[in-house]
Amino acid sequence: MASHENEERFSMWVAIHNPSSTPDVSVVRIAVPNGDYSAMSFNSKTQVMENADSNLICFMDTLPDDSAIESCFLSVNKTTYSNDATLIQITKNKSEVKSIPQNLNIGNSIENKDVKITFAGFSTADSMIQL
Repeated sequence: MASHENEERFSMWVAIHNPSSTPDVSVVRIAVPNGDYSAMSFNSKTQVMENADSNLICFMDTLPDDSAIESCFLSVNKTTYSNDATLIQITKNKSEVKSIPQNLNIGNSIENKDVKITFAGFSTADSMIQL
């Protein structure tokens, strides 16, 4: 994938194997460079490729040497049943870069016409977020 990072469009096939007898795996997470992606999966019943719901999530991560690195994962909603395999084709559609969310700070808020939620802090001891 990294060798295709600067290409406008490319496709890659990914095979997912679930060797477990239980449970089924419902989401596949694939590490990819930042960009705009679509996914298709092979339907073994109809024997055709179908669009698969997918979502790209990127964030800043820290390496052991404390340097920052951008990490992106494409989550594809496709069930891989126990003792089975799934075939997925992911396509990078263009070189558009997804923005990376900033850290959550006290006072940040989200709202719609009915409600506003403001971040007031957190307690690591209690694993609680205060709104």
